[in-house]
Amino acid sequence: MEKNGLIFIDKQVGMTSRDVDFQIMKIFGTKKVGHLGTLDPFASGLLVVGVNEGTKLLSAFEESEKTYEAELILGKKTNTGDLTGEVVEEKDVPEIDDRLINVTLKTFLGKSTQTPPMYSAIKVNGRPLYSYARNNETVDVADREIEIRQIALLKYYKEEKKIHFFVTVSKGTYIRTLGEDIAEKLGTVGYLKNLRRLTVNNIAINNSFTSTLENPTIIPIIESAKIFGMPVLPSEESYHGQSILLNTLSNFVLIYNPTTNLPTAIYHYDKKIRKNNLYMYKVQRGFICE
Repeated sequence: MEKNGLIFIDKQVGMTSRDVDFQIMKIFGTKKVGHLGTLDPFASGLLVVGVNEGTKLLSAFEESEKTYEAELILGKKTNTGDLTGEVVEEKDVPEIDDRLINVTLKTFLGKSTQTPPMYSAIKVNGRPLYSYARNNETVDVADREIEIRQIALLKYYKEEKKIHFFVTVSKGTYIRTLGEDIAEKLGTVGYLKNLRRLTVNNIAINNSFTSTLENPTIIPIIESAKIFGMPVLPSEESYHGQSILLNTLSNFVLIYNPTTNLPTAIYHYDKKIRKNNLYMYKVQRGFICE
């Protein structure tokens, strides 16, 4: 059984992303498991999990954009920004329609800054923010630069005061916070009722290689790299950490040994160096696969 690679899991509601990691550890008998982009317990959808040497691929894809479907309930605000929290504020919902909602959503397109929610795992002074929130402690939280690349209304349910929308975002964007900001621009408050991650780096949740936690399938490292669009190049040479020159331009490339068909290393593009139309790459991670 393949034990080095990535698993593309359709995470279900109710589990933390770390719960998924622990399940994978138990199934495959390893402690070397990690994931790309945390999903909150109330959220579902695509969670990319690295196993053993496959965890070394995750750092190459940290900047991946992600696409979500979300349901925003207007008129109530919770302390967590989602349906799991306590209602801390209620406010009337003004008369709005599809046109106004669409216009409002479009104002979020582009780069901006966002303050992460207090109920999050981001660490400040060595402690996750949620530990401050649970103890009613205050702490300064730095804004983060984010980018909303696509956003659109799917449907507005007037009776339920619910906005169903679609959004594609950069790394580090909190959709709970975005939902609260959308509600505020519409003259009210709100929280997320549902959140589902549809894609990571254009890899869709409904691909043939997506598996469930009940029956997880590890996609080998070379195939996983190809799924993410990373160039995969053969070489029987062992570079021992040396820089290499390639005629391929990409943020990362994966080198593999064509004789053993095993991955050798990931190299990242050194943007400072280019020679004779060739691009300089420095080693990022080496693989130990058998």
